[in-house]
Amino acid sequence: MKKLDLIKVLAKKVGFSKKTAAETIDVLLETIKTTLAKGEKVVISGFGTFRVKMRASRKVVIPKTNIEKTVPARKVARFIPGKPLKKAVR
Repeated sequence: MKKLDLIKVLAKKVGFSKKTAAETIDVLLETIKTTLAKGEKVVISGFGTFRVKMRASRKVVIPKTNIEKTVPARKVARFIPGKPLKKAVR
């Protein structure tokens, strides 16, 4: 499912116009993004949790040149599905 498909489903189920549904989804995604950028987590009950985690630095080998390189530590976004979502997917 793509974002456009999600917009169509939201517009149909809630009775919004497609423009209003698109704005709603954009606000939701922007809010999640800015919250994660601040280092906070986003918990959506029954769905899951978005959080920021530090990935440790590591050494990798570039296959083409066989040169070892160190990738620095960095922050990454993680999603942990909630129990109802896990159950629905099974």
